[in-house]
Amino acid sequence: MITGHFIGDAAIAAIGASTSLNDLMINFANGMCNGCGIIIGQLYGAQKIDKLRRATAVMLMFGVGLGVLLTLGVTIGIEPLMRLLNTPESVFGEAMRYAAVVCGGVGVTILYNMCASFMRSLGNGRMPLVFLTISCVLNIALDTLFVVVLHIGVVGTALATLIAQCISALLSMAYIARAFKPFLPRKADFRAPAGLWTQMAASGLSMGLMNSVLRAWLADDAARHQYAGRNRDGGAHQRQTHSQPDRRADEQPRHGGRGLYQPELRRAGV
Repeated sequence: MITGHFIGDAAIAAIGASTSLNDLMINFANGMCNGCGIIIGQLYGAQKIDKLRRATAVMLMFGVGLGVLLTLGVTIGIEPLMRLLNTPESVFGEAMRYAAVVCGGVGVTILYNMCASFMRSLGNGRMPLVFLTISCVLNIALDTLFVVVLHIGVVGTALATLIAQCISALLSMAYIARAFKPFLPRKADFRAPAGLWTQMAASGLSMGLMNSVLRAWLADDAARHQYAGRNRDGGAHQRQTHSQPDRRADEQPRHGGRGLYQPELRRAGV
């Protein structure tokens, strides 16, 4: 809303052009963290605390590795990816700069998702919502600062999103370090057995793929329904326009004076 009002339609188009790429990475990372969180939740329910710490260490290593790979991939291939998405030339530069900032900081998003998944797996679903709300409020405030006050433009919108997510992730880490200290991995827990790696990879990668593909399908289905709805509304309006009688014919003088206006009829003595 802030971007569209103070920058214009071109800024909205630039952000929208990179949304599919950003959503794909975020949905995959979110699904992977939730898949790993399933294993952690099962271990917490079984009170296998030692194995839970090792599973948490594996999730951290998965998250760091995925964040590095995605960040490098975006840094190297952002321009070919935007070309592949058929980004219009009129907004290509702005869209690429926005995607480079937001997608390049996907590691921060993964960090928050890991923290949120860890807290939910241990039965605390309230604090992830609190930190998410803080992130949203900060995002709006920073959008106003960067776009309205400092006039940074589309890059300012991307920076606002990235900074808000970073602060939310740091707050989540600080809370976990204080409230869940007995469940945090130690140095020896990072040497997890191969079986646990396989179990976490199977759950995390399958959930990540399912989440990214399902969200992409839902977005495409919603877009098709919206397009079909616009076509139906346009056709109904066109039919209604054509079905209205042409009243101008009744306003034209007819043969014999029957179509004259009332003042003309009085002047004519009718």
